[in-house]
Amino acid sequence: MRKLLSVILTVCMVMGFMTVAMAEEPNVTVVVTQLGEDIHVSVDGMPEGDEVTVLVGNVFDDYANDPINTNDIMYIDQKEFVPEGEDEYTFVFKMRDTAQSGTYQVRVGGSNLSNPAAPEGEGGVFTYQASGGSEDGVVTGYIALVSSRSDKSGILVEAKNDKDDETAIASASTAENGKFELSIGDGTYDFVISIPGYIPRIIENVSVENGEASLSTEAEPLELWAGDVDSSGAVSAADLGMLLAGFNTIADDPKYSESIDFDISGSVSASDLGMLLANFNKVSDHYNNSAD
Repeated sequence: MRKLLSVILTVCMVMGFMTVAMAEEPNVTVVVTQLGEDIHVSVDGMPEGDEVTVLVGNVFDDYANDPINTNDIMYIDQKEFVPEGEDEYTFVFKMRDTAQSGTYQVRVGGSNLSNPAAPEGEGGVFTYQASGGSEDGVVTGYIALVSSRSDKSGILVEAKNDKDDETAIASASTAENGKFELSIGDGTYDFVISIPGYIPRIIENVSVENGEASLSTEAEPLELWAGDVDSSGAVSAADLGMLLAGFNTIADDPKYSESIDFDISGSVSASDLGMLLANFNKVSDHYNNSAD
């Protein structure tokens, strides 16, 4: 790392700023996740070489030709290539103090710093959430459960860089009236909304601008449908079987579960069965998954 920084500083002193020419894209896979202030970058499929280089900077429309100024670099490091080892390398780091919430790009390469390139597709592009400060805004909305359940508290709302990410950037739970407020910085996110027993809903590509965004209103809340007992994202025969196994049970029965008592009445009844059958064969994609 010291050798690498020394090279960068030397070039910067000579040129006043450093530009990095882009080479052809390496055929690699890059996965980026943010856990608190830590950024985790996993690089898989690097071709054999002396070093594995990761550079994080601003996004360019034409990364094959656009130069990178040193002010654009938020992180850079190398790891030694291990010929006999696994071809996946993980870099864990914190962004520069000057990094603001927004979209950044990971570029990867070998030992030659003159040619790190962006991975194919969008695998190297991610949204960074800066911690605290005035940059955090608020995303609000209302969630409704399509059942006779009046208490809508405890519905989980998660903001993610991508809907399939295991880790959320930020999350919040609804109040009794179904309202939530989630603090997050400007950027574009996917929102995953879930509660046991209901089909989860995904609102994709929500843009948070100037510190605020709204997913829905009290008059037109986002609805969740009952019946997804096994949290598979669909209401199927498996869910029906689980409900029937607990049919006619009450709260103190060992077979009772709130995940099949959709209206939280304290018993699993014909009402719950009717809600499941009304949504049978429905999946998450059947929602209108866009913000109002």
